[in-house]
Formats: sequence, structure tokens, C-alpha cells
Amino acid sequence: IKLSSESAAPENSEVKQFYPNMRYPSSSISFSVESSCNVQKRQDVERALDIIQNKTILKFYEKMNGTEIKFSCSDAVPAAKTAKHFVAGEGGPVTIINTSKYSIILQGQVLLYRIERCGEPVVTIHETLHALGFDHTSHESSILYPVSNCNQQLEQEIVNIINQIYAVKSLPDITIESLNANRRGLFISFEIIIANEGLSEIGDAALILKSEGKKIKDIPLESLEIGKKRIITVENLRIPWG
Repeated sequence: IKLSSESAAPENSEVKQFYPNMRYPSSSISFSVESSCNVQKRQDVERALDIIQNKTILKFYEKMNGTEIKFSCSDAVPAAKTAKHFVAGEGGPVTIINTSKYSIILQGQVLLYRIERCGEPVVTIHETLHALGFDHTSHESSILYPVSNCNQQLEQEIVNIINQIYAVKSLPDITIESLNANRRGLFISFEIIIANEGLSEIGDAALILKSEGKKIKDIPLESLEIGKKRIITVENLRIPWG
């Protein structure tokens, strides 16, 4: 994001994400603030996260290792494209898994260059929204506009999108991607591809085979991470026909 001293008139916003339905696996998102950030910048991060979670169903908690959003700081400010502006921060998703339902963010990052100059931490909110999967908007009154000013708002449309996407609980979603089978007499062989298109890892689950309503075999499913697939092959399984 760049900073400008120019004010903006209120406008209707059209908010978009980098990909449809981008979200972290849970509405409770971990973050860390690197030691490169001074006290003031750490406070900017904490204020920005408080504002976002007070307006949405998201919750942020600090974690030392394996964090989902990493905040870091630097005094090495990149050059802006015009003399009127300067780069204040950068942010976005780093690791994404695309399933048929969601673009799941496993890790995001925010890099802050300058201390906030507004009453609210508009730059840090802007970059955090990028880490949450939101793209720039063309409307100057939006906090997602690429050139920042102190009058911009975290508009209700952003809040609504966040609340809608994260209203879905973080559960696994086991789907059968494909199934090929053939029968020889009383025996059947098949290959099935199982996928986890949900928002959490598959733990204790099993594929249950039935014939005429009666269970004939359980196939335990080992843990399956988000977005992963597993091929299960069964040969010459006797089926009680008739």
C-alpha cells in the first residue's frame, strides 16, 4: 500500500478476493509479530487485529511457532512509482490450497515499513486484509484502495464477506472423486479416490462397504490433510449376491 495526503469522497465499494472463497481453515487465526517490529509497530498490529475481530466473527491469537499470519517490519522501504507516494507496507497469502469449495490459506504474511500516521492503523488493517485474501478495490473511500488516507473505512461489505465465508465450521469433508469397479462372479475389484475438500484434517474415519444393506467390510482411512487425496484399491472382495 502507498500513502497519500489526499482525502477521498465516500463511494460504494465492490470488494473482491484474489480467489473465490479465500479463508484460513478456522475463524480463530494465529499470528506472530517478529522482533524486527518496534513497540509502536507491535501496537499498530494489535490495534488493527482488535478492530477487525471486533467487527467480524474472526478471532486472532498470538502464537510463537507455526503461526498463520506473520507480521514483520523493515526500514528498507521500496521505492514508489511516483514522488507523491511512498510504500508503507505489503501483505498477502503465502501458502494456498485450492479445493473445489475453498481457496484455503495456510500461511499469510504482512511486512510493515512505516509507523501509522492516522488515528486508526489503516495501513496495517489494509495489509492484514490482503493476508486474509482480499484484493485492492478501485474506490478511494475503501480501506482496500491501493493509496491510503486517514478517511478510509473498513466498510460493511468486507465485514459481510468475512462473516459469510467463516460462518462455515472447520470440519473435514470427505468426497469420492472417482470410482472404478468390475465384477467377476462373486468377487468385485475396485479403485476409489477419496479427497478431503473440507477445512480440517480427516482423523478417525472409515470407508464402509455394504451389500443389500449389510456391512461387508470396513476400510480405515488414515489421516488425510486438507486438500489431499488417497487412492484405495481392493481386489477380489467376495460379495454375498442374492
